[in-house]
Parts: sequence; C-alpha cells; structure tokens
Amino acid sequence: MIETITMLFIGLVIGFALKKFRVKDVGRKLDKMLSIIVMFLLFVMGLKLGSDDKIIYNLMFLGYHSIILAFLIFLGSIIFGYLFNRVRVIY
Repeated sequence: MIETITMLFIGLVIGFALKKFRVKDVGRKLDKMLSIIVMFLLFVMGLKLGSDDKIIYNLMFLGYHSIILAFLIFLGSIIFGYLFNRVRVIY
C-alpha cells in the first residue's frame, strides 16, 4: 500500500514540476501513453480471465445476473425519472 501512495506522490510532484516549468506537449504525450497502458492492462486482464476455468464455467450464470441487474437499473431510472418529472410539473 505504501508503494502505491509513494508512486502517486512522486507522479504528483513530477507533474507539478512539469507544469511549473511549462514543458510543452506533455499532456498529449501522457494521454497517448495512458491509453496504451490501459489497453495493455485490459488485454492482460482478459488473458487472466480467459485462463481461469472457474470464471469460464460460471460465465453464463454471471452474464444472466448482469443482464437482469442492468435491466432493473434501467427500469428504476425510467420509473423514478417519470415520477420526479411529474412532481416537478405539479409544483
């Protein structure tokens, strides 16, 4: 845990120093680098999930529950949006 906080603090200090010394184009380069790192992380997570037999075995069960949960959230948003819209119109 301390390593994570230390790395975050070091990045914060370096980012502040780069901003203070007005280094140009750092933001664009960092955005591109972060996108590549996130894509790599998603790829590695996919490899890990794909190699886990327990997750593959339960994928249908998890997918079924995920669809039900998403539908209920959608339905709740519609219902409460309608109710709050009616309350606002009355007042």
